[in-house]
This record gives sequence, C-alpha cells and structure tokens, in this order.
Amino acid sequence: MRGATQVGCSVLPVSWRRHSLPYPNVSERIAMHHSVFLRAAFLFLVTTLTGAADAQGVLELPSVLRDMPRVGSMCKNDRLPDLEEPGKAIAARRVQAACVLRVSEIADFLQKKEPAVIDAGNEAEFSQFHISNAMRLDAASLRTRGHLRNKAILLVGDGKADRRLYEVCSELRSRGFRSVQVMAGGMTAYLAQGLPVNGQRPPSAAELAHIDASQAWAQSQFPESIVLVAKGSVLAEVLPRVQPIASVTPSSVRSAVERQRKQRGERLVNVVLAVEAPFDEETFLKYSRAVAPVPLLIYAGGSGPMKAFLAAQQTVWSNHQRGPRQPRCG
Repeated sequence: MRGATQVGCSVLPVSWRRHSLPYPNVSERIAMHHSVFLRAAFLFLVTTLTGAADAQGVLELPSVLRDMPRVGSMCKNDRLPDLEEPGKAIAARRVQAACVLRVSEIADFLQKKEPAVIDAGNEAEFSQFHISNAMRLDAASLRTRGHLRNKAILLVGDGKADRRLYEVCSELRSRGFRSVQVMAGGMTAYLAQGLPVNGQRPPSAAELAHIDASQAWAQSQFPESIVLVAKGSVLAEVLPRVQPIASVTPSSVRSAVERQRKQRGERLVNVVLAVEAPFDEETFLKYSRAVAPVPLLIYAGGSGPMKAFLAAQQTVWSNHQRGPRQPRCG
C-alpha cells in the first residue's frame, strides 16, 4: 500500500507515523530517573540549609509577618477583637486645598489654554448631559496618559461620592502632573448654579442633591464634609460626626458652615443637611445660596433607613473581622 508503513501485522498510514511519539529506550529512561533524583536532592539540600539558617536567626521575618497568627489558629470559640464603632475609621489622607475648584471659578478655568475636563461620574448620566467638551474617563486611568501631564485638568464627579477623585488629584500631582483639580460638588453643584450643559435636559438640582442613607453615611466619614442635623433629632444619635444646629433655617445653616470654614478653609468640600422631608427646587436653591460656595446635599430619608443600612453594614464589618469560617474548637 502506497503512503503506509508496515508495523508487525498491521499497516499504519504515513501521517500516523509522523505524529507518533517514540517510546524512550533504556538509556533515556535512566537519564530521566537521574534528573528526577537530582531535583529531589537539590530541594532537600535547600530546605535543610534554610532550616539551619532560620534556627540561627539568619532568616528573620519582618515583625508584621512574624507576629501574624497562623491561619488555622482561630476557631469558633476564640474571642474576636472588639469592632470599631462606625465613624471611627476616618481616612488619614486629607484633601489638598490646591485640589479644590469651586463652581464659581469654573468660568476662569475654561478660559485656560486647552483645558481638559474629565467627567468621571456615571456613564449613563454623562450620555444624557455633561459639560461642553468634557471627556468621559475613569480618573485612575489618567496615570497612564502622559500627554495630559502639562494640561490643566479638572476632574468632575456627581458630587455625592467624590472622595476618590481628591485622592487621585493628590496622586497625579505627586506624579508630576502640572495642574489637577476637582470641581467641588460635581455636577450637582454645577447644575445648582444654572450653568449650561450639552445633551438632554438634566434633572433639577434638587433631584440630584438628594442622597440616600449609604451616601449620607459615606459623607459623614469624609473629614472634609460636615453633616448638619437639628438638635434632638434621632439622626444625631445614629450618624457619627454630626454637627447639631438649633433649627433648620437658612441663617442657622449659614452660621454653622461659616464656623467650619474658618476652621478648615478651602478643604470643606460638602455640606449635608438632614431634614424631615425632601426639598423642592425653590427651597433647595434658597439653602444652597445660604451655604455658597460650599456645595449642599440633602438627606431626607429619616432615621429608619439609616438604622437599617447601619445594621446591614454591621453584619459586613463583623464578617470582615471574623474572616473565613473556621472549624469548631476541640
């Protein structure tokens, strides 16, 4: 048969013969066994020498690792460390005053040579409305965009969760970016000033300014924000780091903000006002003018949703402290 080879009593096609692997002969098998033996001997030698060096204190682990308990050392009956109360885990990083750009200064910023407005907020909202010539980018991706290093960069968020933007601003400045700032209050503060946008008609400033329980709690954890509540309010007992005020009026809110601005200067980036009922557009703009130039956010959810949120978070914190499930003792 053409194109085939005879193997014993069978005939195999040539294509099979090309791809078949030859069985190693005796000398090859001996070489393979020697290789395995040498590798095992090498590992044994390294392990022995490492153990001897460790016994003599040559290989010293860092104290952080040396004092760390073994993974399997904790069982269900072990006492867990006490949890930190909500509000004590305040970030050590502070907002750089140079990173803060007030909405009232936006016109001057846009007059700079080729400014780069980076919208780092919600992508769906950006598709509906945004500042003219703004680019939709993740703020963290700017680290790799060296062509923007010498431009004036403005980071724009939604004004409700801009803490990360201030961290990125500080990082980019430390990496040699010439001018990076964050628009304090984000698009919420921008629309409250009635400034123009591209795209569809945006929601009212009052709609954007209202926040939920999780956002209000996050603002209370931000050292550069203040949360104002009326004296005697249940929220004063639930939310950490609140500033009680005598009454919820524009004048009392303005006085509280002015006191904080004298202490913190330009680093005060948000005011959260806890109220009993949502604000309409007219009421919101009246209070917004009272605290200007600091942006205003409104929490009108009451103590019930806040307590429910904190209870859910307490479960999460407990699970983080406990770590992976361990077997029972004994």
